[in-house]
Amino acid sequence: MTASPSSVVNPSTKKPPEPHRLPLIGNMHQLVGSLPHHRLQNLAKKYGPLMHLQLGEVPIIEVSSAEIAEEILKTHGIIFSNRPFLIVSGFSIVDLYPSIGMLEVISGIKSKVKKLHQEQDRVIENILDDHKERKRMTKTGQGKAEEDLIDLVD
Repeated sequence: MTASPSSVVNPSTKKPPEPHRLPLIGNMHQLVGSLPHHRLQNLAKKYGPLMHLQLGEVPIIEVSSAEIAEEILKTHGIIFSNRPFLIVSGFSIVDLYPSIGMLEVISGIKSKVKKLHQEQDRVIENILDDHKERKRMTKTGQGKAEEDLIDLVD
């Protein structure tokens, strides 16, 4: 479906069409179930290639048309240049409810998550270092060539 932004925007509200949303969670219930991009595609078939969604407290404009995205970036690119792109499968509760962000600091969860990420980084670094050492040993004839998981990714 191809439409210009002016043809899909509700003139009385100046917002794109939007599916029904629920209190507190907004439209998140409509993204649960199958893969989120499939759900967004189904919503776009019903509401058009430009629609307004509410994910928690965060308003989202979903653009599913390359032509409309190009037009928006040409005319309003500077507005979007410093805004993050939301990947639906990779967000935390604070992304959806920014007003509770301070709770992460007060509860200590933020520091615990940071420590957990640092530990994961150390484990991954050790795995990579071991892999590199085994490769070096194999090249110098001091070790046996064995393929590992990193070889599959490499």
